Amino acid sequence: MATTTRVPADRDLAVDPGGSTIDDLELSTPHARRGRAARRVVMALFGAFVALGLLGVLGVRSGTVRDSADGVELSVTYPRITRPGLASPFRMEIRSDAPLPETVEVSVTQDYLAIYDENGLDPDPAEATSDGEMLTWSVNPTPGATRLVLVFDARIEPAVQWRRSGEVRVAGEALPALRVEFTSTVLP
Repeated sequence: MATTTRVPADRDLAVDPGGSTIDDLELSTPHARRGRAARRVVMALFGAFVALGLLGVLGVRSGTVRDSADGVELSVTYPRITRPGLASPFRMEIRSDAPLPETVEVSVTQDYLAIYDENGLDPDPAEATSDGEMLTWSVNPTPGATRLVLVFDARIEPAVQWRRSGEVRVAGEALPALRVEFTSTVLP
């Protein structure tokens, strides 16, 4: 048989099922408004961040710099803005009105190349040398070619987050000295 306990009539144990468990004194109206406003700001910032990501604004933005002289042009495409871990373009192109020499030397700032996790360089250079500041690739273009394209297949190192300036120089027999400078910004 079940037993029933009687509660004295002077004690009200009724609970408002739709009410708060916080005392009315603890949660004032201004406090509630501030909390609600803070949550709305955080959600708006989160929504803006997601929208920027969906629109591709937070991805890689490339830039191109050029130098030319005597019918020869150097064009370098680099990551102007990028993020760690992303594949980022680094492409060097030499165009000439006349056939390129047997060997073309392309030098790149070694400190700049340190931001990359390299997968390879295409085409493979015949020789690579370094003077501690510049890494120089000696490339043998196809005989009679008027265009040479070097593609540095790489992604940005995961721990890199800063601005890095670089420089590319081109030299070779009967080629004018060409040089371009650029800066990449790596966002978190």
